Amino acid sequence: EALLRLHAKQQSFLLKLSDVLRPISEPLEIQAEASRILGEYLEVTRVAYFEILGDNAFINTDYARDVPSIKGQYRQDDFGLAITSAFRRGETVAVDDVTTYPHFGDSERAIYAAMSIRSYIGVPLVKDGEWVAGIGVYSLDPRQWTRDEVTLTLRGEAVLRACGREYHMTAGTALRLPPGVAGTVVEVRVFNRHGIEIDDRTRAI
Repeated sequence: EALLRLHAKQQSFLLKLSDVLRPISEPLEIQAEASRILGEYLEVTRVAYFEILGDNAFINTDYARDVPSIKGQYRQDDFGLAITSAFRRGETVAVDDVTTYPHFGDSERAIYAAMSIRSYIGVPLVKDGEWVAGIGVYSLDPRQWTRDEVTLTLRGEAVLRACGREYHMTAGTALRLPPGVAGTVVEVRVFNRHGIEIDDRTRAI
């Protein structure tokens, strides 16, 4: 019964997202509406789509609730080499608390604090083996992200790809297993394209 309720919730989200995006042709408006719907559904403080050009990440539009917008240009590695390296490998990452993640230094934590980000889900979009764009779901507070929330984020990205109109987002996203990942899956967790958390046995395959 719980599984049926979850499936119904996900289908409701996907139908709403698809219905809203279908008549829209302008890319930034697609981004803005998709960000808003996903942000409201997950009850987060911010959702942003970003594009990768060279060493920089560009956020052209975002959904922000009770926090400032983060639209602008950023250096990729300002957000932590551990995270950007995972994105380049095509891995979806969930960070429960940036202040306790051991691979962040003071400079990375300061950047996240200035952006009012305490936890987030990041989904990279990969085209022909190259990280070209992504979606971020952000919370102002620590948050242990559930598999269901990661799944909704992944599926929201999939709807954008299905639209076939969003910058690089027509490309398939190849989520691969992270080599050498270890830990308790509390601070950072890695999921496959179905939102299923990858355990140690799967990592070893």
